Amino acid sequence: MMAQSRKYLKIGPYGVAAGCAIGFALCVRVVLLSMGWPATNSDEATMGLMARHIAYKGEHPVFIYGQNYMGSLEAHIGAMFFWLFGPSLFWLRLSVALLYTAFLVAMYLLTRLLYSRRLALAVTVFLSFGSIELLTRQLKAVGGAAETLLFGTLVLLCATWLVFSFQEESVTRFGRRRRWLLYGCYGLATGLGMWSHLLVLPFVVSSLALLLFFCYREVRVPVIAAFLVGFLLGFFPSLSFNVQHPAQNSLGALWQLHSSGGTSAKVPFTLWDQLRGTFLVSLPVATGANPQCQVSDIAGVWRTHITPCLLGQGVWGVGFLLLYGLVLLFTLLMCAKYARQSRASALFAGDRRAMRSHFARLALLLSGGLTLLSYLLSPAPALVPITSTRYLVGLLVLFPVLLAPLLTGTQRLYAGLRTPQTRRISPGLLSAICSATLVLFLYANALLALVGVFWQVPTIQATNQQQQKMVNDLLHSGVTRLYSDYWTCNRIIFQSNERLICSVLNEQLQLQDNRYVPYQTLVEHDVHASYVFHVGSPQALALEKRLTQTGRAYTRQELDGYEVYTLDA
Repeated sequence: MMAQSRKYLKIGPYGVAAGCAIGFALCVRVVLLSMGWPATNSDEATMGLMARHIAYKGEHPVFIYGQNYMGSLEAHIGAMFFWLFGPSLFWLRLSVALLYTAFLVAMYLLTRLLYSRRLALAVTVFLSFGSIELLTRQLKAVGGAAETLLFGTLVLLCATWLVFSFQEESVTRFGRRRRWLLYGCYGLATGLGMWSHLLVLPFVVSSLALLLFFCYREVRVPVIAAFLVGFLLGFFPSLSFNVQHPAQNSLGALWQLHSSGGTSAKVPFTLWDQLRGTFLVSLPVATGANPQCQVSDIAGVWRTHITPCLLGQGVWGVGFLLLYGLVLLFTLLMCAKYARQSRASALFAGDRRAMRSHFARLALLLSGGLTLLSYLLSPAPALVPITSTRYLVGLLVLFPVLLAPLLTGTQRLYAGLRTPQTRRISPGLLSAICSATLVLFLYANALLALVGVFWQVPTIQATNQQQQKMVNDLLHSGVTRLYSDYWTCNRIIFQSNERLICSVLNEQLQLQDNRYVPYQTLVEHDVHASYVFHVGSPQALALEKRLTQTGRAYTRQELDGYEVYTLDA
């Protein structure tokens, strides 16, 4: 096993090329961050404010403010950069870019274990690009996405390594201790993943099933202890919070979110609506389809105008499902074949490795299947399929098993064209041509999507300048405490380095969605607090109506597309 370990630790030309691809992916993302892409919002500003409080106020929030199911890992990493270089959106987002870079490294190692260095390189290059939606998830610090990818891949990587090395290195004392350490790493990745977001659970369940199937004989006190120590280290923040606040526990909060589809709107829906939302909108967007169609984010409204664009996009979703189904069927057949052979007779070393590879691939496929099934059975795809796409982020981990047969077909076509005797039309050649065409389409789509992202940069930069001008104008006008809508409040608090303090009012001018209660308290205690709403917004109209009815004196001015109301003392 020592020789095998050295083989996997050897870098080689494919490793160097993969390192270059990963470096390219990080550079692209850093360049986009330096240019201010993508546009920020109050969800991301909440993470930035948490990082400020961690860096400068000694706070250590376990979860994102107001979301007791999503860990604060990004905020803690961002706080380190804030402490070193000062608070900014760039340093906050760099934490997400680094987490995604670590995911690419883990994905390369996992694909190399399951297949080959060549396929690992191809997958790494493919994942280095991304559509507008994917790159947004990989750069915007809103929590959960990059962590799900990283820790989901790590638990599968640890489990696969343990399965491949079972009975080969566990016979020596050194080998057993190394396995205990690896079980501890597996537990740590599981704990950190579950603290960050419970979207990682499908990967934990699948990897645990894989381990128990092959390594059940070594489940003894040292192994259990190593796993539990690692798991408790990673999951301790969440466990501590749940014990201290049982009524606000993370599992209950996530279940409520899953049951409601992430919206408070009560809109009826059917299974057909869930299927349409999944395959026309969510699945294509989550797996890199480009271009994307305009879809309403108001609960249920998207169902009233299904466009030809959506139907075309649905071809991607259905195609993804068909490819997944074919690969799953083939993997199940291979697993059954090797299982029968292992019962009939002892397998040779090569056959044992092949069997474990197929079962590990099956675990990877089941992780994605459970992710998709969980999403499909929730109200989210029927109500808000575009904004709930983030719950399918884990499907990116499936690309090694989905690209493997396509790249194999491409290699077969290349080899066939080099041999004159095989240059004739045959089912095998047609299959190889289809595979090569699909591979070229996928890579071209990813490259064009990246180009499309850079085309967006000037528009986003103009938006950023407008937002910063609005913050500066508010400060120059003497406004420091104000009421506004959700998508304005935390954003301007963060952009002003907390010189502006804002409290959220809904369309009925009621306090709502104030993630950090001290901000609400500060504004309520200021009798001179202003009201700042978009021109013509429901809040602005409701406020004018209320002021007219009460006869309260006020001054009003328009500022950068907002109406600023200041009540007379």
